[in-house]
Amino acid sequence: MLDRRAMQHPDRVMLSVAGIDVTFEDVRRRSCAAASMLTGLGVGRGDTVALFTATCPEWIYFWLGAARIGAVSAAVNAANKGDFLLHTLRLSRATMILTDPERQHRIEDIADRLDTLKEVVVLGDSLSSALSRDAGGTPDRSLGAAEVASLFFTSGTTGPSKAVATSWHYLFTVAATVASAWRFGPGEVLWTAMPLFHLSAAPIVLAPMLVGGTTVLANEFHPSEVWDDVRAWRRRFRRRRRDGVDAAESPRIHVTPSCRCGSSPPHRLARTPTARSKGVMAAALSRCTD
Repeated sequence: MLDRRAMQHPDRVMLSVAGIDVTFEDVRRRSCAAASMLTGLGVGRGDTVALFTATCPEWIYFWLGAARIGAVSAAVNAANKGDFLLHTLRLSRATMILTDPERQHRIEDIADRLDTLKEVVVLGDSLSSALSRDAGGTPDRSLGAAEVASLFFTSGTTGPSKAVATSWHYLFTVAATVASAWRFGPGEVLWTAMPLFHLSAAPIVLAPMLVGGTTVLANEFHPSEVWDDVRAWRRRFRRRRRDGVDAAESPRIHVTPSCRCGSSPPHRLARTPTARSKGVMAAALSRCTD
């Protein structure tokens, strides 16, 4: 699906992740590069790749890259450390971990207790360079709809976090529901501050593939900054349309401000008159697991 959309809209921004724009073609090419890298590291079908970083494009490249070779991704809470992190990685039986310099020491502290771990890849210039190179052909690993796509983890309120195995059928069904319920159409924008390790973020990342739209993933959620960011995106897409760049056919932006699955937008945000401005739809993705 990503490959077809990249052929259709190669230069359209599919995702803006923590302020970094990537087009459909960027995501296609770099996910292929991630798939080739994983294969070179010995990751194969059914193996688990743990994603343990802040919100960044590489998280998505390796998530989709793992899918291309039939591997399973484990979405690890970026705040985890010590025994909580050890439990999550042991439960997922990760053979490879993607992390960033800020979290690298947390992995090093527990690496000797991870029996399945073979490789740790750290974000940096060398990785960015590798992902920018043409990966060539990618092994054909067709996936069934019922196959496990990712492991997401419960919050651990009543005990150690449990791994929730989610299929591609489930994730794309929720993505289609998001697009339908919010009338998310071609060239429109879906804004969220949901962290990538949260189950509710996955369908929001996948939705652009279904409709040819754009998802904006903010690095963090700050209620006082949401509408400034939304207005900036509206101005930006109007400017791109004026300049003849492939952009939104309509500047309508859909906002999912909630950072907790099942919670409502903060009262301060809900009362803001701007929330009812023409062309902006505010909503919270509620109880994705029900």
